[in-house]
Amino acid sequence: MIFWHPENHDRTMTDQPGEMQRLLPGEDRHGAAPTPHSSTLCVAEGCQLRYTRPLATNVVYQKQPRVFARDGTLKGSDMLRMMQWIVGAVALFFATASPVHADFDYTDFSSLAGLTLVQDASPSGPFVNLTSQVLSQKGALWTDTPQPISAGFDTTFTIEHALASGGADGSAFVIQNGGATALGNHAAALGYGGFLTTPNEGIPSSVAIEFDDFSNTNFNDPSSNHLSVQTRGALPNSSDHQFSLGSTSAIAPIAGVHTARVVYLPGSPGTLNVYFDDLVTPVLSVAIDLVAEVSGTSAYLGFTASTGGEAEAHRVRAWSLTLSGGNPTVQFRRGDCNDDASANIADAIFLLSVLFPAQGNPPPVPCQDSCDGNDDGNLNIADAIAILNSLFSPIPAPLPPPFGACGNDPSIGDTLICPAQNGC
Repeated sequence: MIFWHPENHDRTMTDQPGEMQRLLPGEDRHGAAPTPHSSTLCVAEGCQLRYTRPLATNVVYQKQPRVFARDGTLKGSDMLRMMQWIVGAVALFFATASPVHADFDYTDFSSLAGLTLVQDASPSGPFVNLTSQVLSQKGALWTDTPQPISAGFDTTFTIEHALASGGADGSAFVIQNGGATALGNHAAALGYGGFLTTPNEGIPSSVAIEFDDFSNTNFNDPSSNHLSVQTRGALPNSSDHQFSLGSTSAIAPIAGVHTARVVYLPGSPGTLNVYFDDLVTPVLSVAIDLVAEVSGTSAYLGFTASTGGEAEAHRVRAWSLTLSGGNPTVQFRRGDCNDDASANIADAIFLLSVLFPAQGNPPPVPCQDSCDGNDDGNLNIADAIAILNSLFSPIPAPLPPPFGACGNDPSIGDTLICPAQNGC
């Protein structure tokens, strides 16, 4: 049996138990020269595995305790040390982690690439002002192109309503197919709706989640501080609350800086969840067929705001969007990669057999989401490392939720598929 051991890594490869070696670049066990961008490991008699990735030139090898006893026996404590050593060694070798999947992530707006500003909207340092603290303004910020929405999405943004005293009227996150420069009326219309006297000036085929901090009784506002989901389907939208699918005033004062989240889960009908500051528990949930309401499987996404007889600055400070390709309503257990209703070392072994199939034919994965150990929206060796860490790390390293019990994936922005999972 041939093993690799980082201790004395420049020695000649031998076949003695416990002499685990790494072959140096430029040589292999039989004297052949590997490619300049590969490293060869031999893990069994007469075998070679080649990892085609650039070799690190700045790695400092340190002596490690031997995994096996010199007599070749394997004890329980040896197995634990072996798994801890594998986790550490593989994590070092694959030190670069895959980024979390997201369609875009504007941590600020120093760059407006991919976005369109309309009318009174303008850059303001690292933020975007939808309106300034000036009377009778209106503005919008939209994605340059329609985004696919039918499979669901998860978007988080930070907004600011800044005022010296008083202030009006509010802002809205809007999904719409009225066009790349769509804009409604100012004042109580919040930039997406029409006036009561000119209702056709609202944005058609749109759904607005409004953050309204001024009470307009003629628009049937429930309070001077409320959220509401507004739509008239294909007709021009309106901020009149007779067209509200649901609203709440049980929120913190909208004035100031807040982070909000909007999640659409498709279904018959689907569900639109709105979060305000607390990004785990929604403050408002409404049933909605979003595709029908906006007349399309794709739509422009963005923000509107307006001022009227009173004013405040409305800013967007950050914005991220994650689109879903899977089924976010299916429950699963993260780490149960082989679908046997438990999470153990067999799951890491199963995932490795999928990633590195012996005969080139990987076994089917019953629930891809359950194998995504680090919840980055991809399946790779980093997931096997995460699963092993959760089992054998001296410091507890639980996987992201849902872990230990069946549950929904809190991050739906990936293309992984999970039709169902055993026991969920």
